[in-house]
Amino acid sequence: MRTSKDFVLRLERLKVSLGVSDDQAVAGALGMSLSALSGRKTRGVWPESEVRLLAHKHPELNIDVEWVSSGESPEAWKAMFTTSQQVAEKSTTAPGKSAAVAESVVSVGELSDDEQCLVARFRRCNEESRAMLLQYCELLTKE
Repeated sequence: MRTSKDFVLRLERLKVSLGVSDDQAVAGALGMSLSALSGRKTRGVWPESEVRLLAHKHPELNIDVEWVSSGESPEAWKAMFTTSQQVAEKSTTAPGKSAAVAESVVSVGELSDDEQCLVARFRRCNEESRAMLLQYCELLTKE
């Protein structure tokens, strides 16, 4: 049985896929009321068929149903690896960046639920907020 934490992680990934930030927009896209979505969230019952139907009816949204459902998919891993390589290349050439940082970016591997949630929220940030978060992370992890 899925937990409400699993539901929240899936919901965050669906928000990223849809480019929205609130539950109301997700509920509308799925053709349900906010209270119906909230009830499902409380029970931990993911609207799998509604998500698949949305992806099928609106291919222009490019919803990766496997990624939304599990956090994993060949396309998502490929995109993550490509982005990680680009960041690693920049990290090794930028002043003040260590090779260890670049190596950890490339070897991300499987992300925990908390890490997936963090990445999903990071992707919803604007460029300025992302820069602030990265600076904060650097401060927290100084060796």
